[in-house]
Parts: sequence; structure tokens; C-alpha cells
Amino acid sequence: PNISKFWLDGSLRISAYEQIDFLKKLHNNNLLADEKSMLMVKNILVEEENEEYSLRAKSGWDGEIGWYVGYITTKTENYFFAMNGNIKKEQLHLRKEIVVNALKVKKIIK
Repeated sequence: PNISKFWLDGSLRISAYEQIDFLKKLHNNNLLADEKSMLMVKNILVEEENEEYSLRAKSGWDGEIGWYVGYITTKTENYFFAMNGNIKKEQLHLRKEIVVNALKVKKIIK
């Protein structure tokens, strides 16, 4: 089996709301996993880190639906997101761009 796509296929599909619920539990160390394992996952998810924020996220694509899920931690707040949409391979870069632009519009990041 393709372990890089297990969360996109079959009975293991998950909604955007379920993704956010999972991410909140991960962020708050409230999963049925030991703290060391949760910290390792959080570190793996880091995509950007600077003085203003830390962006943790995971992308996925099943050939039709593209996902970008994660959360951003600022000095004062945490913001969770889950974005999906019908996209083609050449549009994969748009997953992150859409989320980052939304965060900028909301003045969460600059």
C-alpha cells in the first residue's frame, strides 16, 4: 500500500472539520499518543518559522482533490485551517498560496 496517500483514500477519508479537530488536539497534546511522538509530528509539520509566527502544515493530493491543512501560531494566538479543492497537478502550488493569502487578508501574517 502507498503509505503517503492512506489518509486520502478509502474508509480513512477525513473531513476538513475533522482535520481541524485533530490538529487542535495535536497542538494541545490531547491525542492518544505520548508527548514525545506529538512533538516529533509538530516538528515535522514546520514549513515556516520566524519571529512573527510558526506555520505547521501538511499537503496532499489524490489526483483530483488537493489538501493543505495545518495551523499557524503567532505571539498571541493559534489559527487552524483546512483547505481542499479540485486542482490539477500544475496547480498544486496554489494550495499553500491560497491559505497564505487568506492569512494575509485577515492580517494574521504580513
